[in-house]
Amino acid sequence: MTGLEHTTHLRDASLELEGDETIRVVVDRDRLKRAVTNVLDNALRYSPPGAPIRVTWADTDESTVELSIRDHGPGVDPDLLPHIFEPGIRGRAERAAPDAGAGLGLAIASRLLEHQGATIAAFNGGGATFRIILRREHGAA
Repeated sequence: MTGLEHTTHLRDASLELEGDETIRVVVDRDRLKRAVTNVLDNALRYSPPGAPIRVTWADTDESTVELSIRDHGPGVDPDLLPHIFEPGIRGRAERAAPDAGAGLGLAIASRLLEHQGATIAAFNGGGATFRIILRREHGAA
């Protein structure tokens, strides 16, 4: 989560981390970091001040690990949800924000993950949840 401390401080937010730190996955560390940073940045943009961003990870089965990032914002507009990983897609609140992005962060995150055999999906429910499925390192406990 290095690199987001300044952003979380400016937005009066916190990161809640929970997971088994012994789990190992097959990834390019730099690409995973960039993808997760993009998703976290998005969560911070849409969450109200002071609301925590929850990051959890756990083994799903012998071959995969689920990383989940959940915010407490308004969730993704249901009309945009099927397109959220397409370039240029931004939520309605983001369009009017002074620090509005270009709508590329989630598209970049998705491509970075896909190139590593990982998947990402978005869901609503008490905010937005982004679920990333990663390949587990063989022989990892």
